[in-house]
Amino acid sequence: MIEPLLNDPKVFKTHVRWAYFSLLTTTLSAILATVLVAQHQLALFYGYLWLGAHLLGMLGITVGFHRLASHKSFSAKRPLTFFILILGCMGFQGPITHWASNHRRHHATSDSAEDLHSPFFNHKQEPNQGMLAKFWYAHVGWIFCAPLANPNRYCRDLLTNPDIQFIDKHYFKWILAGLILPGVIALSFELSVSSFCYGVLSGGLLRIFTVYQGIWLINSWCHLIGKRAFDTRDNSRNSFLWAIPTAGESWHNNHHAYPSSARFGFYWWQIDLGYLFILLFKSLGMVTRIARPAPSWLERKSLRE
Repeated sequence: MIEPLLNDPKVFKTHVRWAYFSLLTTTLSAILATVLVAQHQLALFYGYLWLGAHLLGMLGITVGFHRLASHKSFSAKRPLTFFILILGCMGFQGPITHWASNHRRHHATSDSAEDLHSPFFNHKQEPNQGMLAKFWYAHVGWIFCAPLANPNRYCRDLLTNPDIQFIDKHYFKWILAGLILPGVIALSFELSVSSFCYGVLSGGLLRIFTVYQGIWLINSWCHLIGKRAFDTRDNSRNSFLWAIPTAGESWHNNHHAYPSSARFGFYWWQIDLGYLFILLFKSLGMVTRIARPAPSWLERKSLRE
């Protein structure tokens, strides 16, 4: 029996160091960007650059890491697979196999004491007390203390996939590219060192920070606040509030009810930009298979009156 957790102190120590580094640098960058905006030193162009980069960053995680790699909810041709998974790597949330292993374990143990980032239990498998403690632990606290899921237990398919292992091998190069590219784009706006630096700040570091918050809100907010459309064994919830900023990730109760679905927003009014992205590339012939719940299943399982 392969152990579910990766009991390697050196790996965990490296993970924690990088987590502290990324959180510190991106948080300071977000503060700096806020100050520059307040002082009217950032042109509107950099706001658009951040917005576009944030959307692509969220798509990299929700479509690439989540729907494609973790759940295999659709099939994509190789160029699209590389593109969307590299976008996910630029989010600085760990290599694909690391992210998918933690996520698959989350589904296997959701909101139990074994769940890596449940609001209800800490890394010692003790109940979290109080709403703030629950929110904080599920949002960010778990990253620095919860053990890592073992890829050999949860992601053998990804470990034997040469394309995914190639992308993982060059993980830090993709992060660096995700910082430099916005700076290069900004140079077309104004050929100056400051323009490049503002591009790195807005489209790179600030983008990583806001994508962090979007994904972490699914672990925290969407297991504590919102509505339940389906009777799942966990406390997953849907949130209309975060649907657009998270590209559809916040239809979280829907996702836990039907994890293999590429569509998270099950109804027309549930905006799901990630699913629209998949449909766009299906129309271009780059997506060949999409899993989604049948209308009869929705009618049978829904809690709606």
